[in-house]
Amino acid sequence: METKPFYLSKTFYVNLLAIVALIAGSKFPAVDSFIKSYFLELGSGWAVVNMVLRAVSKDKLSIG
Repeated sequence: METKPFYLSKTFYVNLLAIVALIAGSKFPAVDSFIKSYFLELGSGWAVVNMVLRAVSKDKLSIG
């Protein structure tokens, strides 16, 4: 099985986007309010996207 660098992983960028959204929520009250209002939907959607990306992933990641 081939390996690819982690920065070519779609899963990496989806999770990075989630981290950025959480940081934005701590800095901007409007984002915080949105995240709190739609927490269940956002969390469920994020989990589904991660599962789909893991299911379609073909290559292993290499960190080094």
